[in-house]
Amino acid sequence: MQARSSMKRPRSGALRACLASWVVLLAGLWALPSRGQSTEPAAAPTPTVVPPRASCPAPPRYPESERASAREGQVVLHVLLNEAGEAQEHTVARGMGSPFDEAALEAAKACTFTPGTLDGKPVTMVVELSVDFAPPPPRVRLGGEVVGEQGEPLEGASVGVMADHATTDAQGHFELELEPSPTGELQVLVQKPGFFPGVFAEQLAPGEQRQVHYALTPERILETRVEDRRLLPEPPKVDNTPQVSRFHITAADIDRTPGAMEDVSRVVQSLPGVVADPDLLATFFVRGGGPNEVVFYLDGVPLSNPYHLGGFASLFNPMMIEAADFYAGSAPGRYEPALSGVLDITYATGETSKLKAWADLSVQTAKLRVDTPTGIDGLSVSLAARRSFFELYFVGLRALKIAGRNYVAPDVNEYMARVHYRRGRHEVTASLLHASDGFSFLVSPGEQLLVNFAGGLELSNTVQIAMLKERTDLGDDSELSFTLALSRDLNHTSLSGDSAYSQDAGKTELFAQSALQLKLSEHHRSRVGLQFTRRDQNFNGQVTDTRGMAPWSAQPFVDTGLGNLDVRPSILRNVLAAYAEHRYQPGETTQLDGSARLQLDLSSSQWTYSLHAGISQQLPTATVLKASAGLTTQYQSSPLLMDETYGNPALAPERAAHLIVGLEQPLPFQALVRLEGYGKWFSSLTVNPDTSQGVQERLSAGLPVFDSTGTGFARGMDLMLLGRTSRLSYGAAMGLTFSDRYNPLASGPKNYRAPWDQRFTASANVSYTPGNDWILSGRVSFHTGRPYTPVEGFVMDTANGRYLPVFGATNSAQYPNFLEGSVRVERRFNMGPLRGAWYAEVLNVTNAQNVYAYLYDTGTPNEGVLPVQSEFNHLPIRPFLGLRADY
Repeated sequence: MQARSSMKRPRSGALRACLASWVVLLAGLWALPSRGQSTEPAAAPTPTVVPPRASCPAPPRYPESERASAREGQVVLHVLLNEAGEAQEHTVARGMGSPFDEAALEAAKACTFTPGTLDGKPVTMVVELSVDFAPPPPRVRLGGEVVGEQGEPLEGASVGVMADHATTDAQGHFELELEPSPTGELQVLVQKPGFFPGVFAEQLAPGEQRQVHYALTPERILETRVEDRRLLPEPPKVDNTPQVSRFHITAADIDRTPGAMEDVSRVVQSLPGVVADPDLLATFFVRGGGPNEVVFYLDGVPLSNPYHLGGFASLFNPMMIEAADFYAGSAPGRYEPALSGVLDITYATGETSKLKAWADLSVQTAKLRVDTPTGIDGLSVSLAARRSFFELYFVGLRALKIAGRNYVAPDVNEYMARVHYRRGRHEVTASLLHASDGFSFLVSPGEQLLVNFAGGLELSNTVQIAMLKERTDLGDDSELSFTLALSRDLNHTSLSGDSAYSQDAGKTELFAQSALQLKLSEHHRSRVGLQFTRRDQNFNGQVTDTRGMAPWSAQPFVDTGLGNLDVRPSILRNVLAAYAEHRYQPGETTQLDGSARLQLDLSSSQWTYSLHAGISQQLPTATVLKASAGLTTQYQSSPLLMDETYGNPALAPERAAHLIVGLEQPLPFQALVRLEGYGKWFSSLTVNPDTSQGVQERLSAGLPVFDSTGTGFARGMDLMLLGRTSRLSYGAAMGLTFSDRYNPLASGPKNYRAPWDQRFTASANVSYTPGNDWILSGRVSFHTGRPYTPVEGFVMDTANGRYLPVFGATNSAQYPNFLEGSVRVERRFNMGPLRGAWYAEVLNVTNAQNVYAYLYDTGTPNEGVLPVQSEFNHLPIRPFLGLRADY
């Protein structure tokens, strides 16, 4: 006779009660005949047995120490019950060994029983319990960082899921190990005093490990933009790392910088130590260096051509940008060597568990981004597009006689698709980017414009980039990553008029990288990597023969009478590179770091390198003192200068040595001051003679026209102030720069100002929120004029019937100073599930007539009329209206 009771715990184990009891001796005797009795069949009463019933309040606990072994099995117990149903003794009849036997006994002791009866009377019985053990599902691990609105790490934030909690460290990092949810969904509550709590939904499968990024919004900040990222910024915290001249740019900075047109390159132009012509071009110059001395990165992949239309706008879609890091000096070893700076752009991964969409439409551009899950766990897709609309604006330029009748307005297009997959510790991101642009105009003879020019210009460019990145989280702030990228860049330029030429350039790049980031201890962090880059550049067309013009000479637009050369130069580089970075923190107030990079061009056997070292010390006043030194060599990137016929294939890599000292000081009224002084020594610069006679002398002597004997020196100071109140954020930047170049091949003065020696620059910006729905912003920029080589007169070229310019000393004159202001207003609103905003922005609000360059017409030689100078000004006042929304 048996009675059974059981209870189950899904995926953990089961406890089964089986009553196989005997009616002790009396039950046995009842069934046997007595001695001497007749054995003939007789009617005997059948015993009535009612088995005990078991009630167990808790399932068996799977031993914690055996989770990794994932053992399965069964433990069989015998439990002796008295007449009252009370357990008197528990014994293991068939076990699995420790600690499973102990877990089975612990679960059985919590069970209670009803008494078993024989013919209605309670009797002593033995119950057999079988306990099944099955391994529970593996726990999930959730880690990552909690940051503020500007991306600054938040220490002491609480991250909790039900009863499990973790607290972020000084870097904002946290780790949680959790039991999986039956549905896979976890609600993560993130809290910190002074910030609005955040609730984030995560979908994690058993055993999955995920790194997340949570951002909190300060309580005292009024929401005045469409998204949290567009709110007024927090005052930046002091950066106590040894890296000097590093600026972290958030998506919010790009949005709220008036006059930047949401272009990250134009935001960089407002930083101290950076000079540019922000009204006309997005290119910039860093601390007395040229535009080709800055290296650009997108998601860890180097880009050789990051601009549309030769510098009119960058190809980085602001709707995809998550953040950017700009280095205005010696950069870490993971970046290709650059003489002046690095701009590293990071796009959003597009990882999402629900549909999200953003749209922005203005008279300048249309932008769209959609992030969507796919229904496959961990797989999401992001699509983004941007297209320019300058046609209406050029109607106004035509009315002002800045543009002629025959033009095609600048046309900028970008399309991107990104697939992101995360599984456990691994994540894979695949991206495809297509960007194109075009622009053309033609000024007919006799057409009266503000610029004396007759001719046409046509530009077009197409870029395709495919990227694949795999990242493995090794835990404890360590990771291993692999990157593979392929890009193709095609560019066409043609000019008609007094100087006519046509050019086609192409570039194909293959990039592969393996990188390992390790947290060795609380005091030591390292990063090492291997990279391979194959860069194939080719050029086909005509170029003006400028070999007899001084290097670094900035000249007005004037017909020099120099002829064109048909050239087809090309460069093939196969560069293998290795780098290592290390940061050491011996105490809470002192940090040191260093990096080294060595790379070899397998095609030319040329070596280049970069070395960097820095130290920081935090004082009791919260002041952080910093010092950094670096040495960098950069390959010559121009196919023309490396051409065997036109240039010199043996040109050495150019070199720069950096020394930077600085301090950062937080102020008691929610503000920060950063002051830096720097020196930059250039050597092995490419130079050539500054006269045609000098060119002929070198060619007659069997020497190449170009060699690597030029030098230079740049020095200066930069100052930055950032701060905010409850309704106001403000910033100011100032820079003082002196930059010279030395050309030993010059026939005249050998030392002269670099064309980027704009001595003094300053900018200021302010954003104000008068209410919950409004934000008003303004920015003003000033810089002294660029140096240029003046035209001192003209001589008659009788043979060709034209005037030729007579130039003065190289870069001895200076254009007028530049001053411009821009304003922006935005109002947000809600419409059902949509959050939206309309905005209005006015660039060059005072309609300042800033000179970009001087131009000279050809004059009328047969009538003795000399060429006349005119001004090519920056763009006039430009109003823009727009509407944005997100879902």
